[in-house]
Parts: sequence; structure tokens; C-alpha cells
Amino acid sequence: MVDSGYDEDFAVAVTGASSYIGPIIPPSISAVVFAVASGVSIGQMFIGGIIPGLVMALTLMVYIFIVSKKRNYPRTPFPKARELGKSFIQSFPALLTPVIILGGITLGFCTPTEASVVAVVYAIILGFLSKDLKLRDIPGILDDTVVLTMAVLFIISCANSFGYIITTAQMPQKLATAFLGVVTNKYVALILINIFLLIVGMLMESLSALVILVPILMPVITAVGIDPLHFGIIMILNITIGMLTPPVGMVLFTLTGVSSRNFEQITKAMMPFLFINIIVLLIVTFCPPLVTFLPGAADVREKERI
Repeated sequence: MVDSGYDEDFAVAVTGASSYIGPIIPPSISAVVFAVASGVSIGQMFIGGIIPGLVMALTLMVYIFIVSKKRNYPRTPFPKARELGKSFIQSFPALLTPVIILGGITLGFCTPTEASVVAVVYAIILGFLSKDLKLRDIPGILDDTVVLTMAVLFIISCANSFGYIITTAQMPQKLATAFLGVVTNKYVALILINIFLLIVGMLMESLSALVILVPILMPVITAVGIDPLHFGIIMILNITIGMLTPPVGMVLFTLTGVSSRNFEQITKAMMPFLFINIIVLLIVTFCPPLVTFLPGAADVREKERI
């Protein structure tokens, strides 16, 4: 983007803000972690994130369009139908990967674990066929996978140990009792929980925050009548926003390492995008059908098929 004439601050902010969509659009590691910790269906979590993810993408596209027009950033001509068709055909096999994962899970052909194995095998085959993947690359890929998996498992094991302690101490029940003694309206509860999770997201790593907080908050949201699926997407949105905010924003530190901008400059450039993301969070919070409509429709189709 910088080579094409865009301001580096804006290019860095766009890159960071768009990464926020990843944990929402399926397949999502955060959705899997929440589902395992809460007992919500992984398939429903995947499907429930589709519309919120598209809403986020649309709002960012509108803002980027307005800024690009105002600053007169360079434009490329819209591709012709032939070019679009050629590009679609080239990318179609790769685009089938999430279809295989979601289709296999929602149609009952495989479990989430089995779907991930199928997706990996499919991706390896595509890599060899496109010649983007060489046999000599496999050891390095496996090494990176082991390191990442062990890091996640270590976080989860520590969080589970902490979860065992707080469960033994009956902290979830005590918190739920104290919270419900003050708040009984679910919308007020959602506002307070959003504020709490936004603060947590600024201070904690996302996966560990999910594993630790889900067992604590589930009794609270159940007691006030909040749909666990809806709450799951809200929680992931909140925790993910924290990746773009100081002081522990991992995305901000990553962008600092790959650009010439310092932490303060990147944080300042990210502010408009954070504001947009919080607006989307409020829309999703107070419009549950954005999350629950597609999973509900999928359940109806599954029952009719059975």
C-alpha cells in the first residue's frame, strides 16, 4: 500500500483493523475456545459469527472508501468481467476450504476435529498442486504448528487450573449472586459486561481471558436471560478489540515491528477504526438476530433433513 502511494499510518491502521475480523469470521480459534469452555456448539459459534463479521467488513469498507476519496489516494481500474472470472476460477479451490469446514460440521458429516483434519489435508494438496508448497517446507510447517499448539495448550492448561480454583471457591456463584442483586435487566447487564470485557481485553491475552472468564460469566448471563451463543460472539468481539488497544495490544506491537511507525503513532492512527469497531459491537449487542438467525435457520434445515 505504501509503494502504491498510501500514507503509511493509514496503511498500518487498515492492516491492523482488518485483522480484527479474523477471530469472528469462521473458522475461528476464539470461537472454538469459547465453545469448549461454555458447552455451546462449535458449529453454531462458527455460523453465528458470519453476519457480525460481514457487518464489520462493510463498515470498515465504507470508512476506508470515504477516507481514500477525501485524501485522493491512487485508484486502480475496476477489473473487467473476464479478469474477474479468471481470478474467481483461480481462487475457487482455496475458497472451498471454509465451505468444507462449515459444511461438514453443519451437515453432520464430521466433527469439528475431523473437519480440521480434512481441511489441512485439502490445503496441503492444493499447495502441492499450485506449486506454492514444496516437500522441503513440510518440516518447518510442522515445527511452527507444534510450537503454536504447545503455546495454546500451555495457556489453556494454566487457565484450567485457575478455573478449577475459582470453581472450588464457588466464585462464579458468588459473582452471579452479587451481580444479580444489583442488575436484573439483561440490557443493563450487557452494557456492564461489555465495559468489563473491554477493560479485560486491554490487559489480558485473548485466549487465556476466554478460558478464565467464560466459566465465571456463564451463570450470570444465563440468569438474566442472555443467549449463550449471542454472548459468545459479544465476548469474542470485546476481547479482540483489546488486541488493538494499549497497553497489551498484540496487534499494535506486531505492526510496530513491521513498519517504520512507533507504538504511539500506530495507536493514534487506529483510533477511528476502534470507534467503528465499538459501534459494531453495540449493534451486535442490541440486535441478537444478527448472531442467532443463521444458526437457527441451520437447525431448522437439519431437523427437516432428519
